[in-house]
Amino acid sequence: MTMVIASCEIDQYDAPLTKALPRTTERKRTGFYVTIRCDEGSESTGEIAPLPDFSSETLDQALQQSISLAKMLPGQRPSLSLLDELSLFSSVRC
Repeated sequence: MTMVIASCEIDQYDAPLTKALPRTTERKRTGFYVTIRCDEGSESTGEIAPLPDFSSETLDQALQQSISLAKMLPGQRPSLSLLDELSLFSSVRC
């Protein structure tokens, strides 16, 4: 039986920082947790959190791309070749 992605969930977080991020005075980290669940019960969670004034994409751009990807993933087999076929922002690909 081949494993298939059953769902993809995106949740935003805001985490306080003890020090400001490099190149900014920002004292919080904002990003998204992405959880992918497969039909046989396994799941994996990752993080999408582009750095302001460092990453080429903004948080909103990464979110929009992640939402599109989350809609496309269910029914697909998990593989790196699937990601290679897409032009993803670096924070989304990670």
